[in-house]
Amino acid sequence: MMMNYLIEANIVFAALFLLYAALAGRDTFFGLRRTVLWLLPAVAACAPLPFLGPVVERLPAAGQAGAWTGQIALPEVVVQDQAGGGLTTLPDVLYIIYIIGVAALLGRMAAQLVALARLRNRCPEACVEGRKVHILPDGEAPFSFFGQIYLCPQAHKDGELDTVLAHESAHARQWHSADVVMSQALCAICWFNPVAWMYAKEVRRNLEYLADEAVIRQGFERKSYQYQLLNMTLNTAAATLYNHFNVLPLKTRIRMMNKRRSRGIGRLKYLLALPAAALLAAACQNKESKGNDQEAKGNEMEEVMVVGYASDDRTEENSVAIKVENPVGVSTDEGTGTAPLGKVYDMVEQAPSFPGGPSELMAYLSKNIKYPKEAQAAKQEGRVIVQFVVTSTGGVADIKVMRGVSPVLDMEALRVVKNMPKWTPGRQDGEAVNVRYTLPVTFRLSK
Repeated sequence: MMMNYLIEANIVFAALFLLYAALAGRDTFFGLRRTVLWLLPAVAACAPLPFLGPVVERLPAAGQAGAWTGQIALPEVVVQDQAGGGLTTLPDVLYIIYIIGVAALLGRMAAQLVALARLRNRCPEACVEGRKVHILPDGEAPFSFFGQIYLCPQAHKDGELDTVLAHESAHARQWHSADVVMSQALCAICWFNPVAWMYAKEVRRNLEYLADEAVIRQGFERKSYQYQLLNMTLNTAAATLYNHFNVLPLKTRIRMMNKRRSRGIGRLKYLLALPAAALLAAACQNKESKGNDQEAKGNEMEEVMVVGYASDDRTEENSVAIKVENPVGVSTDEGTGTAPLGKVYDMVEQAPSFPGGPSELMAYLSKNIKYPKEAQAAKQEGRVIVQFVVTSTGGVADIKVMRGVSPVLDMEALRVVKNMPKWTPGRQDGEAVNVRYTLPVTFRLSK
């Protein structure tokens, strides 16, 4: 489900950025910081994806996380009624709000790109101090966008022009605009996450540190450069996509220019992000669900939702079978005969897997769970929690309702679990073992 992915990716991103903020502190490894800032959203985007599962299972940190949870996560299954309900649920409304926000911010980015294209056409190109630049009207602050530099030569005193060109050339030469566009696109996609906006500010801050450092390394006098920055604080730029000369509060930039360079060994602290990223990726793959149902212990799957049909295509014979009474807590064994199960694990190193993987399990549940006619007629709805054991031979056994709604709905949930095909059993210390699961099934009538 897209919203689940977005939430997980943003949680991972927020955790990694806060770790970065703690590690970076006030060091002067600006180039390394830039690399890390590019990696943060990439890792966060990949962490929840299913293909990463086999990779993180081989990592020591991820293996430990797997031992904690040992759970298969299922996205929500929704069986729509034939009449087709409207977008009435809160998640649907939130998703629409999210899409509107993304569209608005991406639209603003597109408008800024169009404005920059028009500005480029309006501003004549000239050679200033041996560098091709676009000449801005009086009063406009200098800036760069990818390989293009924009400035007004007449607005700068003698000696200032070389410094401005050196600063903007550093932005253009190192392609800093790519970082800015990336961070703004991230803000558009993750606009609801305050950390995304903090990240964008940090990206810009670090780019200015890099440009300032490049100016100083070219031999420009540090104090005169800082006074020049102070003189230009009143100039403002019209857009936010490009790198302009006075983008940051000068107190921070001047402090970093005057700071003693950090010792090279300090770069090793960034390696702490590797186990953190592995743990977060493992957590996304395992997706532990604690829930509020204390009596339903074991590996809890994500909730399955069933929306009532306007009509049911099951046979009358099946409908009659559903009416059998099944008190809460009574179990039905399947796959083990009369032999006792032996030890049952709640947590294992390698979780059981449904044939074909999670997508096939989703397909099985979506196809087989039905909303009984009797329950729809009686307006019965609610959450049924079924507990079962995937045995060491892959069978499904010890099926029981831990929390029921009504005999009809309880038996429907039991029926679907009882008819599951054989799983690939879970393993602990290299041996196949019995693993307990809980499956919440929500039956909800369409409004």
